Amino acid sequence: MILVDFLVAFFVALLLSSVVFLGLRRTGPWASFLFLFFALFLATWAGGIWITPVGRPFLGGIYWLPFLMAGVVFALLMAAAVPPDKNEESTIKLVTEEEKKAQERTVRRSAGLLFWVFAGVLAVTIIARYLRG
Repeated sequence: MILVDFLVAFFVALLLSSVVFLGLRRTGPWASFLFLFFALFLATWAGGIWITPVGRPFLGGIYWLPFLMAGVVFALLMAAAVPPDKNEESTIKLVTEEEKKAQERTVRRSAGLLFWVFAGVLAVTIIARYLRG
């Protein structure tokens, strides 16, 4: 049961992260396909096992529609998390190279912390579902 849930979530997350990354050219708050895929995979898996089963059983008695619904919702949230680049030609801001690097480090650390907290919470929800039975 766990293996089939894992595989369904894996393939749904792979499909959706490919669409978001290649089609929409977005990764959400994280800068790589791998982090986007991993976050989407955990959200798809957690949502798929906690949402009430709907649709027809597909593989090994697993309902695939909850996995797809959870994945689509989370993929849309990730695609919308980062606003598109704007041309800020009207305002000029002088920033030294050191200030720019410090700002980038802060943003990377914040995104990294957000990612690991998010991954930890989803891992706990997945484990709790299987321990609950």
